[in-house]
Amino acid sequence: DDYSVVSSIAESDTESVIAKKKKKKQLHKVVHKGLKKGVKNINQVFTDIGEAITDTVTDNIITSAIQSKTAAEAPVIADVTVSYNPEVENMSKRPVPKKYASTGAVNSSVAVQNFNVANTVPTRNSSKAEALETYYAGLVKLHKRDYEEARSLFEKAISLTKAPKYKETKKELNDMWEHHGDASAGLHDPIKADESYKKAIDLYQKGDKDAHEESMAKVLLKRGNMQVLMGSGLSRAKIYYNVALRIWKKSLSQEKINENATEARLCQLNYNAGVLSIKLEECGAAEKYFLEVIAIHISNTENDFEIIELTARANTSIGNIRYKDKKFTEAINYYEKALDLRNHNHDVNKPEEINDKEEITGIYSNLGRSYFQQKQPEQAMKFFQKANRTLLSEAKRNELLIAENWIQMGNVRFQQKEYDDARELYNDALKMQRKALQDETHETILQTCHDIALTHLKEGHYEKGLEIMEDVLKNKKEGEQKDLYLVRIYFDIIATYLKLKRGQKVKSHLRVSAQLLDDLKVPDNHPYRKKQMKYEAKLCKTPGMISN
Repeated sequence: DDYSVVSSIAESDTESVIAKKKKKKQLHKVVHKGLKKGVKNINQVFTDIGEAITDTVTDNIITSAIQSKTAAEAPVIADVTVSYNPEVENMSKRPVPKKYASTGAVNSSVAVQNFNVANTVPTRNSSKAEALETYYAGLVKLHKRDYEEARSLFEKAISLTKAPKYKETKKELNDMWEHHGDASAGLHDPIKADESYKKAIDLYQKGDKDAHEESMAKVLLKRGNMQVLMGSGLSRAKIYYNVALRIWKKSLSQEKINENATEARLCQLNYNAGVLSIKLEECGAAEKYFLEVIAIHISNTENDFEIIELTARANTSIGNIRYKDKKFTEAINYYEKALDLRNHNHDVNKPEEINDKEEITGIYSNLGRSYFQQKQPEQAMKFFQKANRTLLSEAKRNELLIAENWIQMGNVRFQQKEYDDARELYNDALKMQRKALQDETHETILQTCHDIALTHLKEGHYEKGLEIMEDVLKNKKEGEQKDLYLVRIYFDIIATYLKLKRGQKVKSHLRVSAQLLDDLKVPDNHPYRKKQMKYEAKLCKTPGMISN
């Protein structure tokens, strides 16, 4: 079959020696234990959950074309995770826009206009009480995923806070910068998020960094995520990931011999080390850390909120690893365990204090993808629809996550050869993506247009499909990024021109795809090399090729 939906490309298509694709991670959410109606117990918001890291990787597998299936992502906890994150990395999945337009402050009554991340000088008469009150209000907004308002409040709080003295760590200021970065990440503004995380790291390093190593490790992880999203590459991100992992390993070693270490603390440290190991593509090591979390939960006789939460995330993470290894039945088993744990947490702890809709949505979506890979479309559709209901129930809807879920449902219909229904779902998703991303060269939009073109090609509407595909190719080339997805576009166009017996078009596109494979140093045994040879052989053997 010459055509298959972009989001179901074989894993091997993404595993050559080329630099790995930017991943869209879903962006930040805060899981605040004890945060209930306003600022109750706000000072404990980030210590109750310990120093569990917050990443933007979700309880979800990165979906979508070329980047799905390249790595198992672990969610995290505490403050985040689509685009996907939770960390909450929770859902979604395609790369972030190239044009990062910062939305700025929306509420002039709270916002600091023309806020400059690099140069924030508090006024001499700033009120510490007012700064903290504003900061806490920002945390509440961040918890509710009102990222614009949260960022505005953090900006004001920062401007009201005096700079620390030499060798002094003013933890609340560091936290303000970190959460300002979280809000920017939630607004799909990785450049500003990276600047904020850098500011927080700088403050830790200039102060008493030894006393706040784990807090700094959290921010290092987040900055690594932003490096990936900005296209700086995994190699640069690994600099931050490696430092963060060393800190977590050091803390874990110390706590293992500490007789007073709590089980929740050990869960936090094992989980965090697992997340960093996945970031560093050390899935075997990551799984060992996650299994430690699960073992602690099994031996724990109390219904501790945090232990259950981390165990649910550990199960999801192992499920993602199994999914990556194409062990879909095992992946489903771990996802279902994660879902059971989350339901149990709601039963035994106060449900109004648990905000894990995003993680549950991610599990539903992962289950849908796993059943899809097992060619059980009805089961897959059932879980995608559950994810969709949860997403649509949110007051602050994340349209990119909703769009991603609709694409997955479209893929199910495509697999069932219901191309008209699939196209309708893809088109609805495309409208939401264009509204959110406003960048026609963004790979998320290109892949959705690609899928729409494939529905036309499957129905034999070759000219319509070609028109869309050529437009996808044009926009992809404008991005000036050579990768396997670009080769994939050429191959789908070549397959169509072969059907139409347009020999010259086939030849010219084959020349370009061959050069791309060479430029990308794709090995001879890679499936795309074989596909290139297959098309070249077809060109020679197909009679009646016309020269246009």
